[in-house]
Amino acid sequence: MNKIPELLFSLLIAFFSLQSCSYSEGTFTAKADDVFTLELPNYLSSTRQLAPGAQIQFKNRYRTVYVVGLYDAKGEAKDLDAYDERVIERFSMDLQNFESELLSEKTENGLTKRKYRLSGNTTGEKIEYLLLTSEDENHYYQVCVWTLDFRLEKYEEDLKAILASFERTK
Repeated sequence: MNKIPELLFSLLIAFFSLQSCSYSEGTFTAKADDVFTLELPNYLSSTRQLAPGAQIQFKNRYRTVYVVGLYDAKGEAKDLDAYDERVIERFSMDLQNFESELLSEKTENGLTKRKYRLSGNTTGEKIEYLLLTSEDENHYYQVCVWTLDFRLEKYEEDLKAILASFERTK
């Protein structure tokens, strides 16, 4: 007779423990100062360990999904072509079997946006990146999302939605 309350209590603890591991559906807005925003899935949490100086850094270590967003004042790079070349070159130096592909380029409201797919190996794992670059009169922008190659199919829509949500606020 005394075992029933203990069993119910154990089941309730197990239920609430499993619930705490789940993530709510939906998104939230991440802001890079007052310069741009991204809409991110609720399963991501803030970190400062991905890219020194990046204004937006989020991750979910268990899903192996990462997001970095940053803006740079225009300086050395004379145009978006030169900026993209410099950014992609950094990836190529850090990854083995590096590949890059321009997926799209479009101009909306005077803002050119380019999307790339990058891939390569690091520490024995193949990583798939989606990269958005853009520029305005004063800044270059970069949003990079990535996951392990075997998880890309599962999270690709979320990653593409993050890039599509890029919006300047100034």
